[in-house]
Amino acid sequence: MTTVAYLAFTFLACVLGLGLGLWLHRLHLQRVALPDFASLPDDDATFEALNQWQARENRSFAVTVSACAAAPVVLAAVGWQNRADVVDTLCSGITTVVAQTPLCF
Repeated sequence: MTTVAYLAFTFLACVLGLGLGLWLHRLHLQRVALPDFASLPDDDATFEALNQWQARENRSFAVTVSACAAAPVVLAAVGWQNRADVVDTLCSGITTVVAQTPLCF
């Protein structure tokens, strides 16, 4: 049961990391100056510049979200040998804040 709880906590941390990655990417987009689409002339150089900007932002999105979602998996792999202690610590912290959870027996 400890392994199942450890994997469930890791999955929850990955979901939270995914949300953190989305939030960080949104903050990044607020700092980046967006191209002014209305004032750009219709030529191939402008189209190429917009394609490069979009590719750069797509790459930034993928790196930010995947890194934030993968970090809990890496940390869980590092702490695999101590999973009973980790689950015990998490469960004792959770039970002080809220009621007993199904993963903490």
